[in-house]
Amino acid sequence: MTNPYDVLARYYDWEHASFSDDLAMYLGFAKRTGGPALELACGTGRLLAPLAADGVSVVGLDSSAEMLAIARGALEGERLLGAVELHQADMRDFALPGRFRLAFIALDSFGLLRRPADQHAALTRIHHHLTLGGLLLLDVANGNIRGGEAPDELLLQHTGLDPLSGRPLSKWTARATDLAAQVDHFTYFYDELREDGTVARRTARLALRYFGRFELELLLGRAGFAVEALYGSYDLAPFASDSERLIVVAVKTAREVHPKSP
Repeated sequence: MTNPYDVLARYYDWEHASFSDDLAMYLGFAKRTGGPALELACGTGRLLAPLAADGVSVVGLDSSAEMLAIARGALEGERLLGAVELHQADMRDFALPGRFRLAFIALDSFGLLRRPADQHAALTRIHHHLTLGGLLLLDVANGNIRGGEAPDELLLQHTGLDPLSGRPLSKWTARATDLAAQVDHFTYFYDELREDGTVARRTARLALRYFGRFELELLLGRAGFAVEALYGSYDLAPFASDSERLIVVAVKTAREVHPKSP
């Protein structure tokens, strides 16, 4: 089965290059813990490079070879490749040497794990790789405010120039939500305008689970974490009913939990 991010990799930085709203938060927690840090679903290295440039010992893990290839090239271009370890692995089943004082999953990537068994497997692997008292940060959309929107929509999400061809490029996103399963099914259409006026389209599909506060607390507790704090924004405002984000800071407790196979 094709990893959807192998298709999305080419366009990821085109869409996210200007996004840095969460960077100060991760730099702050890296400074608090002192590193080393582990980013799961690290993608093209959007956060790895600035963390490494700030002196943080950081490891990135992702399942997509295409995303990691771009991350490797970007880090090499900034002369940071020697400061960052990159690993291709599934976050549900990975084994790395050493232990980390901080682990994090940014920008809804925890929602790629749609089944509770997969979520539990990932959390227990992360728990195993953290030092006692180490922190885990999960950043997801606030699922508590979902349910009022239309069950499907089509949006023009991003426009600009393709960094490879220099031609006009647009991204359309079609969303269909299964409210009972708490899953958003996305279809992404990347339309590039050719020189002859025709459009070349590439399509990628992705499904993301969204979460409520108490659901995450139960998942984390079952995996051996204690929730330290809940925030509703990247400036660490307290979590509230209308918060756009649900950012959970959890601490590894002494209890080890052995994951079941996915």
